[in-house]
Amino acid sequence: SAGASPPKTPRHIFKMTRPRTLPPSMVLVALGAWGAEHSWAFLRDAVIMQQLGLVTVLVVLTTATSMLINDYWDFKLQVDSEENSEEKVLVARKVTPDAVKGALKWLYALHLGLLLLINQQSLRVCIYLNTMATFLYTRHFKPVPGVKNLLCAGVIATTVATGATVVKGGLAPGVSAVWPAMAILGGGIMHREIAMDVTDAEGDRRAGLRTLPVMFGSTGALLVSCVPVLVAIGASACRSAHPLASSVPLLVMVALALKAAHAARRGGDATNEIATAVEYAFPLLFVGMLLALI
Repeated sequence: SAGASPPKTPRHIFKMTRPRTLPPSMVLVALGAWGAEHSWAFLRDAVIMQQLGLVTVLVVLTTATSMLINDYWDFKLQVDSEENSEEKVLVARKVTPDAVKGALKWLYALHLGLLLLINQQSLRVCIYLNTMATFLYTRHFKPVPGVKNLLCAGVIATTVATGATVVKGGLAPGVSAVWPAMAILGGGIMHREIAMDVTDAEGDRRAGLRTLPVMFGSTGALLVSCVPVLVAIGASACRSAHPLASSVPLLVMVALALKAAHAARRGGDATNEIATAVEYAFPLLFVGMLLALI
């Protein structure tokens, strides 16, 4: 009946976690573990495999809760509305905010419990800080131009280091083993996040969000998005075994962004060019990251 509370269905809450983002998180942990020593020998070590399993579950929980908390606060702060986010579960009234809050409490409790089982203190702190960053993201960091993009990129890039840290036995040696791949992943994700903000610029402007495209326009934001990619190319070239090969996919990303910026600067409809830059960003950065790991 009209006015009745929507059901607290686990199916709708699961949908809010963006299930398609969970397998890539698991893959990044595994790639970090392999990249630590360029070997699958760790598969024969029961302790390492147990710890990798725990880390993978924790990373998945961090990813899932980050989606839930983001949608929760976007709804509560009225950033999401029927006008710009009608496909979102909370906006469609398919689930209540209290149901989402309840799910988050249980998921965070599970996360903290599993975190205690991680042997390495530095790894526990790293995962905890990543989770806290996603918890504080929407309400405190998202309104700050550029910071939200940097934070998102940093959390995702660190995922590779978690797998390497388990194999190497410490955070510092883990990061040292895979930081070219981390640089490419972080720079590429930041580039993609900024480009995605360009597609959301009108809705963000109406919602009062000060994203880079809202502040500098589509052309300016797309040009800025090239900077982290170029920094990643320079950083990874210092240690990557195949600096030229790993740089090629990233240069293609820059070229697509510059093409979109040129189209936007002409004043015409640059929707297709921007969509292409966003669509190909992740596959290209993933190839670049793999080439840096090999």
